[in-house]
Amino acid sequence: FVEYANQYAARHGLFHTKLANATGLQAGVQHSTATDVMKMLTMTYKDQVLAPYLSQQKGTLTTQEGIKRPYVSTDELLGTYLPILAAKTGYTIAAKENLAIITVGPKGQKIGAVILGSDNRFQDMKTVVEWIWRNYTWP
Repeated sequence: FVEYANQYAARHGLFHTKLANATGLQAGVQHSTATDVMKMLTMTYKDQVLAPYLSQQKGTLTTQEGIKRPYVSTDELLGTYLPILAAKTGYTIAAKENLAIITVGPKGQKIGAVILGSDNRFQDMKTVVEWIWRNYTWP
């Protein structure tokens, strides 16, 4: 899996991402960048099968064997004032708290943001997005 995933990443322009295991959890030497994380989230958001799972607070997944497994998202921003089109959380001791989102600006613009290495990813993301809303002017 790891060999395939690293080849897939390279084929899709994720040149600063290296996987060492199938879970993304600590084990082996692996890394990524904010740019590559946003590229991955954007690719997933464009996938019609996966996209709905990126903005749901909870739901049920069905395995290939037909077993239903409920899940609850760890993303505390879902269901808040911040309109989340897509999000992915991550955490390891070494990487700390991470969060990538695609949200909407005041005129319907899609905004992507990534927080890596945080001690409070949800507050940090609110700060970044609110700053963008107040300070960035779209052409």
